[in-house]
Amino acid sequence: MNLSGFIDLHTHSICSDGTLTPKELINYALSISLSAIALTDHDTIEGVNEAVEAGKNRDIRVITGVEISAEYKNGTMHIVGLFLQKNLEGLRKSLARLQQARDERNPLIIKRLVDLGIPVTFEKVKEISGTGQIGRPHIAKALMEIGAVQNFDDAFLRYLGKGKAAYVDKFRFSSVNAINMIKDAGGVAILAHPNTLNLEENKLEKKLIELKTFGLEGIETIYCNYSKAQTNMYANLAKKIDLAQSGGSDFHGANKADTELGIGEGSMRVPLSFLLELEKRAANHG
Repeated sequence: MNLSGFIDLHTHSICSDGTLTPKELINYALSISLSAIALTDHDTIEGVNEAVEAGKNRDIRVITGVEISAEYKNGTMHIVGLFLQKNLEGLRKSLARLQQARDERNPLIIKRLVDLGIPVTFEKVKEISGTGQIGRPHIAKALMEIGAVQNFDDAFLRYLGKGKAAYVDKFRFSSVNAINMIKDAGGVAILAHPNTLNLEENKLEKKLIELKTFGLEGIETIYCNYSKAQTNMYANLAKKIDLAQSGGSDFHGANKADTELGIGEGSMRVPLSFLLELEKRAANHG
């Protein structure tokens, strides 16, 4: 493994809502000299075998991962799982419930958009998604193509974001269940982008302590669009509560064009030391 570079522990492929195949993602990571990369597609692990195979006998470490949507009222909660290594069929069966929820929601979102006078079709959205599972980013891209919105942010701010005109809620597992699913697969559970919980520091600390009692082991202290103040705050909370630090770009390829692999929206860099600490915690699972 390349010990001189940096890592990215939060990325997506076409198996969820990215635009690169798992193999293309690994090749790209190698081209920019990343030491390690985790594939953490939304609610699916269908791309991990291809990613691991693409990294074999090459100068990069490929980590099996997932990003699970968890139930949370005041914002958005995602739990990333890294080092998934056992009972993967059991995990696939559990994740199938979330994929079914997406399948049930997508036509309802499109119907709301049509009711608003926007001529978007399910067929067009399916064409955009290719072979991956359909999600809101694909609907956003369809809206962009017909000129209904300017960009992805505009699509979510006007129509697709929580509480907006075309938003439709979906089934999510509780945070406890999401963490347990990752633990049952031998993985390390990490709170992704804690800023989306919309909590002040003292309330976030209480939430992290609560989640730790359920089995949470890490928090993303470095992320694609954090401010320096956010990075420092999350790092301090991680040390205070004894959570491992993680981080990544949340790379989606062309579906999130302002976010680059390994560096996020600017000069984000995740050190190899994060991976080594997370690996130690995974090893303790036996």
